[in-house]
Amino acid sequence: MQLRERNLVRIKKLFDKLPQGRRVELLNTSFGAMLAVFWEEKLCALTLPLSESEVAKMQLLTSSLSFPSAVALKLAGDMEIYLQGRKINFSYPLLWDIYKPFTRKVLKETCKIPYGRTITYKKLAENINNSGSFRAIGQALAKNYTPILIPCHRVVGSKGSLKGYSWGEEWKRSLLILEGAF
Repeated sequence: MQLRERNLVRIKKLFDKLPQGRRVELLNTSFGAMLAVFWEEKLCALTLPLSESEVAKMQLLTSSLSFPSAVALKLAGDMEIYLQGRKINFSYPLLWDIYKPFTRKVLKETCKIPYGRTITYKKLAENINNSGSFRAIGQALAKNYTPILIPCHRVVGSKGSLKGYSWGEEWKRSLLILEGAF
């Protein structure tokens, strides 16, 4: 199974686990459609730009696609700005409860990595006082449902190598180049 498809399956499983009040919203950008999953007013998941067939597949899998809410329209605009290579501070309420405590700790620390900068898996492990846990850090980052907002693409190997991005190395490189970090 391809990385993109695997991510869509993960998001579908998350969607199915959420209680009433969940919705999938389409975010139209000039870079392609993105899907956002909300529960009540909290963002649970976000895709990177998708093909039309991927959007259609997700619509079938979730049996719904809501009209964009005000928050989804703002998010679409912010993603447009970001994908044009301009710095933006995302301030959306995320649903942190979907993550186990260790993963939540790793992802919250990842949010502190500044735009245009990278850190290593080792440094991230040290930052959370868990210095020997590089693999566990990578596994926690792979569970990130909201790429870009939780900037796991900014975590690199010890010599700056690009590895371990759930949307693929090409996307990781593209996002780092966009931010001027690569």
